[in-house]
Amino acid sequence: GVGWGQYFYGMRLFNGEGIAADPMAAEPLLKAASAGGLPAGDFGLGMLYLSGKVAGPSPDEAFALIKKSADAGFDEAQFDLCQRLVGGWDWTEDLDAALAYCKGSSTSADPYIAEKSKSWVTDVERRIAERNAAPATPTEPATPAPN
Repeated sequence: GVGWGQYFYGMRLFNGEGIAADPMAAEPLLKAASAGGLPAGDFGLGMLYLSGKVAGPSPDEAFALIKKSADAGFDEAQFDLCQRLVGGWDWTEDLDAALAYCKGSSTSADPYIAEKSKSWVTDVERRIAERNAAPATPTEPATPAPN
């Protein structure tokens, strides 16, 4: 009944880490963690649904769970969303939003997430600068109407 325990055990079941994978058994644990207000539970549930290993809501609803978790400050969700928004993976590319999520996860206590996020921040800032420096696409002159 403890949210973090539900999340960690649910993710182990989902991914088969140290135990046999059982996504169906993972779902109620992740739902309980989510219902208990744990942002990690929202993230895990969203990832489970996106995997297609269990029947779930639409991909948009699964992404909404991941976004909810990221917006609540869960660094793993921020890092995941950062990557998805940069690459346009399963979601529309949005470099400005991606930068905010990358910066959020760059302060993670997890050294891997923090280091990778800092690298993404540098890359996204470069891409935004390139986008902003690109000249506007010239428009074709209007063809005059025949007399």
